[in-house]
Amino acid sequence: TGAPGLTLTGHTDLVSSVVYSPSGAQIVSGSWDETVRLWDAQTGAPGLTLIGHTASVNSVVYSPSGAQIASSSEDKTVRLWDAQTGEPGPTLTGHTEGVYSVAYSPSSLQIASGSRDKTVRLWDVQTGEPGPTLIGHTDGVYSVAYLPSGAQIASGSGDQTVRLWDIASGKCLKVIQGFSRWIESVAWKVTPEGDYLLTGSGDSVVRQWQLITEEAGYQAHLRWMSPPAALSVTDSMIDGVTGLSGRNKALLQQRGAVGEPALPVGDEEEIALPD
Repeated sequence: TGAPGLTLTGHTDLVSSVVYSPSGAQIVSGSWDETVRLWDAQTGAPGLTLIGHTASVNSVVYSPSGAQIASSSEDKTVRLWDAQTGEPGPTLTGHTEGVYSVAYSPSSLQIASGSRDKTVRLWDVQTGEPGPTLIGHTDGVYSVAYLPSGAQIASGSGDQTVRLWDIASGKCLKVIQGFSRWIESVAWKVTPEGDYLLTGSGDSVVRQWQLITEEAGYQAHLRWMSPPAALSVTDSMIDGVTGLSGRNKALLQQRGAVGEPALPVGDEEEIALPD
């Protein structure tokens, strides 16, 4: 068995968010006690306590450069802090409800925030000036994440959808549906084979989507889900799949799969599918 790790104590209420600095030398945590705390990642020794929020802190994140920390709160603001000195930077105001999630662009020059007010807002990190407001969700936005290129944002909402946004235009490129509960978290993965989006939702399912640009527009194809409580294959790609019977092909397409599989096998080799 492994040796016990460090226990960092000092917060006086629920700890809502925790993250390592890009260098791995420091940890930042946000709490419902309205504070942000810094810790030495090697020793667990407490560092600075950042005070300024007037309600619970929902999310904390380091800039990719490691120079700055952003924290979002139920007080409807995002606050920026110097990661070394703890000095406060701009306070980002404009949301009309609590701010659930905050994320830096890969360049560290822009911030996106998601709020219970159903919007995603973009901000200039240096000045704190507001940029575009991304409108389209019909419930609170719980999670926001930049594509590693910085060109797009994904946002997950209580309206049971994920929206993909173009940063330059503010346009919604795609609405991903097929969820039965709210979306709690989103994360990007970029590989030589393509761009993928992971979603975690209130239906207890993790889903992986492949994002593809086609003539018809931006497409999101469901690649896998875990655990699959029931057969749900909306936008799932079966193009070129081998060993699929004609009957199972029809069933999958009836339930939302797209594409054409390879030549079907005989019905005697059908794959058992759940009801």
